[in-house]
Amino acid sequence: MNDSFSEFYMTFMENMMMYECMDNITYEAIQKNHKSFFFVSAGKVNEDFMDRAYHRPNIVEKLNEYRHSNFVQFIYNEFENYIYNCIKAVLISSPGKMTDKKITIGDLIKYDYDAERVIEFKVENVVEKLLRAPIKSVLEDIEKDYNIKHNLSKEELQNLNRFSEIRNLYAHRRGIIDKKFIKNMGKKKYQEGIFLKLGSIEFHEYYQFIKIISTKFDQALGIAYPNLVSKGF
Repeated sequence: MNDSFSEFYMTFMENMMMYECMDNITYEAIQKNHKSFFFVSAGKVNEDFMDRAYHRPNIVEKLNEYRHSNFVQFIYNEFENYIYNCIKAVLISSPGKMTDKKITIGDLIKYDYDAERVIEFKVENVVEKLLRAPIKSVLEDIEKDYNIKHNLSKEELQNLNRFSEIRNLYAHRRGIIDKKFIKNMGKKKYQEGIFLKLGSIEFHEYYQFIKIISTKFDQALGIAYPNLVSKGF
């Protein structure tokens, strides 16, 4: 097994572990009924209000739903940033792989005729355009165009797409299921107009899944571009 990893992978894993620790602290606070934990940012509040608010029906369930929705967004955003940084590094080290190699006089003037800055600008545009597509298509294109043979299965890519749809629902629809989400999720049945509840088991399965996917990808990155990885993670 390849024991070399990119700096982007190491940063990604560090951020994941740090957020997981923060989430565990939040979970313990919820379970132990630490009311003050949830109202500290609001300044001084009436003790009776705190009691009534905390003991609302299903408040613990609601707080855990909020935890999960935030963690899902964090995990996926970090994963997407990781892919962005990997492909950006690939193209900066091998700019000949860019599909758009045209550099205009305007580009040179904008960056004071600094060739490295112009290349970085062009690379960022290429990667941002690539990542606008569904994540399944992104990874398929990366395997084909940049020779990063991650060998992710069809099922893994489909699951990653579903995770992306869940993240988008929480980020852009406040977790309320709509027709687009139902269509994009495929076979699984969802009810339009209600909040998507992600259970603890499903939540942790996605978390572990993202770690597995990113590890596979980084190992493939190291084989294709050994200059981008370092020993001893």
